[in-house]
Order: sequence, then C-alpha cells, then structure tokens
Amino acid sequence: MHSSSGPDERDETNCEAPIRLAQQNKLPPLSRLLRSRQPVGNIFNAGQIGHTTLATRVFIGLATLSLAVFLRILLNPILKGHYPYLTFFPTVLIAALYARWRIAAVIALASGFLAERFFSFPLNQFTIDAQHLIALTTFWMVCAAIIGLIEAMHCSQARAQQATAEAAASRNAMISLNAELDERVRTRTTELETAHGALRAVIDGSPDPMASVDLERRLTAFNVAYGDEFQARFGVTPVIGAKMDDLLAGLPSEQAKLLMLWQRALQGLMVSEETFGHAQLGERTYQINSSFIRDSSGRPTELVYSVRDITEQRALQRRLQEMNEGLECEVAARTCQLSEAMHALEAARDQLQLVVDNVPAGVIYCDGEQRLRFANRYYAGRFGKMPSDLIGKRVADVVGHEAYATVQAEVERALRGETLRFEREVPFVQLGTRIMELNYAPDVAPSGVVRGFVALISDITERKRVESALRDAETKLRHQAVELEELVATRTAKLVETVTELESFAYSVAHDLRAPLRAITSLTALLESEFGATAPPDARDYMQRTRRAATRMDALIRDLLILSRVGRTEVSFRRIDLDALVEILITESPDLQPPAAEVIVLKPLGVVVGNEMLLTQALSNLLGNAVKFVSGKQPRIVVRSERINSEVRLWVEDNGIGIAPQYHKKIFGIFERLGGRVGVESEPGLGSHFWFELPAVVPKDRSAPVAISSTAPARDRSVTFPEPPDQQGS
Repeated sequence: MHSSSGPDERDETNCEAPIRLAQQNKLPPLSRLLRSRQPVGNIFNAGQIGHTTLATRVFIGLATLSLAVFLRILLNPILKGHYPYLTFFPTVLIAALYARWRIAAVIALASGFLAERFFSFPLNQFTIDAQHLIALTTFWMVCAAIIGLIEAMHCSQARAQQATAEAAASRNAMISLNAELDERVRTRTTELETAHGALRAVIDGSPDPMASVDLERRLTAFNVAYGDEFQARFGVTPVIGAKMDDLLAGLPSEQAKLLMLWQRALQGLMVSEETFGHAQLGERTYQINSSFIRDSSGRPTELVYSVRDITEQRALQRRLQEMNEGLECEVAARTCQLSEAMHALEAARDQLQLVVDNVPAGVIYCDGEQRLRFANRYYAGRFGKMPSDLIGKRVADVVGHEAYATVQAEVERALRGETLRFEREVPFVQLGTRIMELNYAPDVAPSGVVRGFVALISDITERKRVESALRDAETKLRHQAVELEELVATRTAKLVETVTELESFAYSVAHDLRAPLRAITSLTALLESEFGATAPPDARDYMQRTRRAATRMDALIRDLLILSRVGRTEVSFRRIDLDALVEILITESPDLQPPAAEVIVLKPLGVVVGNEMLLTQALSNLLGNAVKFVSGKQPRIVVRSERINSEVRLWVEDNGIGIAPQYHKKIFGIFERLGGRVGVESEPGLGSHFWFELPAVVPKDRSAPVAISSTAPARDRSVTFPEPPDQQGS
C-alpha cells in the first residue's frame, strides 16, 4: 500500500522503492568508518532524486523549460523559422534526469506545442499540415526514447545501489562482530563463542560466498555458500586451517589470481571485479569486497572477503549500453534523414522562389490580418524594396492608404472566401495612378477557416493605352474608308463616262476605217476576176497580198473595237501555234524579209494557250519595233522559245538602239490583262530582248477543247503586252 505522507511519495516508481529501503537500513556503528569506500554512483544520485518533492520536480521542469524558451528567443533572429526544436531537447533531457519521467513527458508535450506555435515557420501561427505533423511526431518520439532510456538508467542505478547497500551492510556487520570478538577474547571466552556462533549464523545465512583468511592465507572461516561455490568451481573441498595455496596447488592459474587479489588487498583495494570460468555456467563476473580485521594496535590479523556474482547485472548494463548506443545511432540516422528532408524542402522552396520571382507580375500572400507573408521580387521592386522588407507589413502601409481604399472591399471579400478577378485604377504614392488587373484566391483551411489569400497583380496601364489608341485609330480608319469610298465612287463615275466616250470614238473611227478597206477588197477582187488569168505572176501575187492585207486590216479593226471594250468584256483563249503565227507575220510584212532585215526563227516555238488577236498584235508590234528602231545597220531579229515548267517563254531579240532601264516598267501598261507575264532585258545601244510567257499545251491534249476566260483565269498571273510602235518611246 502507498503511504499517505505526501504527493512526492505517491510519485515514486518501483525503481525508487529499493533505494528508500536501502537508505533506511540500520547499519552498525563501524559502518560509518567505511562509508567513504562505498561504490560511487553514475552521473546522478538516484536515491536523492527519489526523495525530492513533487514541487521541486515541477520547479526543475518549469525552470528548464523557461530557460529553453529564453534561449530560443535569443537565437530566433539567427534561426528564424528553422530548427524550432533545437533548444528543447536539452530541456527534456534535464527534466528526465532530475524531475523523472512524468514531469519530463509533460515538458516534452509543452515543448512541441511551443516550438510549433512560436518558433516554426510561419512564425506565431500554429500550422498542422503533413510536414509540421511529421516534425512534431518525430520530436515527441525522440523525447520518449530519451525519457525511457534515462528512466531505465534510474532503475538500474537503484538496483545497483540496493545491492551495494546490502553488501556493505553485511560486510560492516561482519567487521563489527569480528572487532567486538577481538576486544572480548581475553576476558570473555563465552561471549566470544556466542559472538562467533552469531557470526557463523550471519555468514552462513548470507547468499553470497564469504570467507576469512589469516596473514598466511589460511582459511579461518567460510560460510556454506562459499564451500558450495569453491567445491563446484575448483573441485576441492575447503577446510578450516588449510592454506589457500595448497588447496589450489593443482590450479596454477587460479593460484596466481588468488595471489593477485591478496596483493591488491594489501595495497588497500578493498573492492574489485574479476572474471572466472565456470564448469557449468561458463564465464562469470564477480564483485569481491574485502576488509582486514585488525587487533587493538591496528595491525591486520585477518582478511574477510565476500564474493557476489554480478554477471547478470553487468550483462544488463551492457545491454543498456548497447541500447543506448543503438538509440543514439537511430537518433543520428533520424536526424540525418530530417536534415536531408529539410535540405530537399529548402531546395524546392528555392526553386519555387526562383520561378515566382521571375513571373512578370506581382505575387503576394496576405494573412487574415492583411499582413504580407510573402512577396515576389517583381512586386517588391515596384516599390523599390526587397521582398524581405515587406514581410509582416500591412497592405495599406505598403501601397498607401489611398490606393488601399480602392481595393479594400475586394480584399475583405477575398478574406471571406471569394475568388475575384477585376481591373481597377489604383492611385499609388510612388507610381502614380496605374490600371491594375488583380486576381484574388482565398487560402481556406480544411476546417473552412480563411487563413489569408494569394494575389496575382499585373500592371496593364500600357496595354490599356495601346487598346485605346487602337480604338481611336480604328475609328479614324473607318471615317477615312467612308471618305475613300465616296471618292472612289465619284472617280469611277467619271471614269465610266470617259470610257463610254472613248468606246464611242473608237467605234466611230473603226467604222470609218472599214469603209476604205472594203473598197480596196472589192477593187482587188474585180482586178483578179478581170485580169487574173492574163496578169503576170508578180501582179497576181501582189493582188493576193493586197487582198489578204486588207482582210487582215479589217480583222484588226474589228479586234480594235473589241479591244476598246476589253475592260468590260470577256476575252476568250484558245490554242495558238507560235510557229505558224510568226511565219504569217513575217510573210505578210515586206520589212521583215531580206534584204530589208534578217529574221532568224529557232523552231519549234511551241503551242500555247492565249488570245490570238492580242498575241498577234503583240508580236507585230515587237517585230515592227525591232526593224524600225535600228541605227545605221541591218536589223537582225532572233525569235526563240524556252520551256519553264508548264509555261512557254517566247523571246524576240533585236540589235536596235535599246531601252534605258528606267523605262522598262512603263512600256507594257496599255495591254495588261490576266493570263501571262511579259518583260524586257535591254541596255541603250545593245539591243532589246523582249519576252512573254503563256501556258503551254501538253501534246497529248492537243485535240481537247480549251475553255479559259479572262475573268476566271487558271493561274493568278497578269498578262501584259507591249504598246503599239507609235506609242513606245524607243
């Protein structure tokens, strides 16, 4: 049953009870002389701790906890939110050593909560997430291991002190009895025998082997446990009066150990530990406690010693030491793991910081009190600060109270859990009025409490200015387009009127020109009918040429009428044999025949798709100009062609006066239509090389009809033809 003397006794563990009993053991008077020779404790006195009051233990725990908090506050400017449990491990250790396990457990719990609440990042905020929960649990596990280890050490020390107290009590009792017997031996033999009998009873009742030897190492006394142990170990029965050297004569090694122990006793070493082999139990460790019995003059007469088997006790101590070392290795490994995890978290945090700092927009985090807990470099740089300069400041103090007033309602809505996106003109003190795009996302805890919000802030002032300028420009362009359309309509009407007048003039001119041609054709026909049979061959040839020329001239006039309406009518295309067309043009023009000119045609020229009238006119103009614009030498003309993909490029090359480069683009304007391309290569005095391209006819399709119109060409190209000779500048 527990005593009701006070709370300190109710707090004692099972390990403290043996200590109390050992201290309450009544020792004989002579034991006080030998107290200085008792075994010294470990790093703490278990007996004293067992008798401390509960108030003292609580005071020790609170004092160490307060000291740890004070040291952490001093180190907080250096450590910030890192290593929150650094100063609390010694607190738990000291509490376990001097206040025992219950107080130490309370201190460990309190330390964990204090570290998480005030010294773990984010500071001054108790955050329960996976990372903090793992750290807190690990801290408590390490504290529990430390408390358990130290409590085991308390118990071991208590048992060791109990054993030491019992041995000391037995030894001192024996010394006391021997001393009293020596004092009375001369006068009271009866008392001596009585005392000797009592001593034998005590010695025989002891579980530890005990014996005494004189200065010649003869056995003077031993108890039953000693005789049994001696017989079992050495195979020899001890006898009172026998010399130990004779008893162990057959065991030299044991004899040497006995001599060594005797020398130690003579030197004053009264307590020692030795290891001996055992036939049945194997190797055993013994604690040997010895003391001399002295006569009245103080000279030693006998050596009394006891032997205690402490093999199990030492094995327990070794196991405790191994457990301690294993625990230390495990703590070191866990510490290393925690360090690696912290380094990984720091690396991930640095990477995230790098990404956020390089976002071209402001990124901040505000807590429930509207204080900045995070700001990227872009946001801080807008105010000429570093991110660390803004941490802990209120939003209104950073942006200015006037600017904060424009977004205060939205900030309060975000802290109520709303996600917002809006644009607002914000009058900053440092930056002036800026148009900002703001995105607010609340930080809602699993419990539903809004802990703060994240804000993504972009300055869109320049973008808005550009958009406004674009809108103004678009409006202006629309007005200009309307004005341009009105101008085009007016000029188109005038152009239509002019074209109509030109068409009327062309029709009138063409009609008037056809009347003389019809007369020439009729007169030539009459000459052929009247004199054709009797006329000389040259005359008949001239009449035929005259009739064909008149017919062609009539066709040209008709084509001229069509050409006058070419801008509004559809031009038809068909296959044209370039060899035949060029031959006709050369035959019908005397200026192209020797000796007037030298014309070289490199056949075959190919078959193309085009308008025969326009192509005939173009070739006639090119050949005529080649003969006309020659200075002091015989005109020389080369007509050739080349195939370029699906096109035929026809060349008309002369040795005329040439054309200056600045006029190359002006000489093909009047006949520009869809269907082909035209160009010139010329230098003044070096002749001219005209060319134009038309679609080639594939040989296998020569019999197939062609349906191509100028208003819906097969290729997106423009066909241009040179002006008539009398309209060119060269």
